[in-house]
Amino acid sequence: MNTHSLSGLSMIGCRVFSKPESEEVYARRRGEILTAAEHCFVKSGFHRTTIQNIAADAGMSVGNVYRYFASKDAVVEALVLRDQAKMAEDFDLLSGDDLVGAFAALMRRQIVECGPAQSVLWLEICAEATRNPTIARVTRAHEQAISSHLIAFFTRVIQARTARGVATTTDPQALASLVITLFCGLMVTQALTPDKSAQAGVEQMLALVSAAIEGRVESPATMDEKAEIYA
Repeated sequence: MNTHSLSGLSMIGCRVFSKPESEEVYARRRGEILTAAEHCFVKSGFHRTTIQNIAADAGMSVGNVYRYFASKDAVVEALVLRDQAKMAEDFDLLSGDDLVGAFAALMRRQIVECGPAQSVLWLEICAEATRNPTIARVTRAHEQAISSHLIAFFTRVIQARTARGVATTTDPQALASLVITLFCGLMVTQALTPDKSAQAGVEQMLALVSAAIEGRVESPATMDEKAEIYA
């Protein structure tokens, strides 16, 4: 059982909620801890990383880390939620006449520019989700949120095409599923082969997504409908 003494208080796996510093300082220090956790998880893996490691990387005491996060699971949850919030902001900024082009730029930033370290971090979190119900709950919610953003975005794309008189039978939900599947595959590839550029894979994914939007690739929903007709 982990017991920590903070400011004369005995702590048993719980967080101190008092925040003597300003909200700005509080948010900055939480961010510093999350950045340190990212470094440690990528370098040593989730299970080998301890709160002591994270504290050392952040340049603060273990007790100070526990003022901001109750446990290592809480750190991981905060990392996932931070990524989720950033993704929501990115999707909100997708606008203009060339929605598909804006989406392509976002995917390139998410995979190519972020680099292998982010892919390794993502794999570490996903691996932990297979064993840890708390992390599994957070990652499932994260994927559902991304799926919702993608469905809403592709609905906008299809509506824009329809408004221009371009008929399409593409299913936004099937497109969202396609992107998530391809994106995950690219992240795994980048994590396992960091010496190879992910650019080619991203461009292939974007070409396939564009073909699906234009109706040159049948979505799973369309193929299921045909299967029912010919059954």
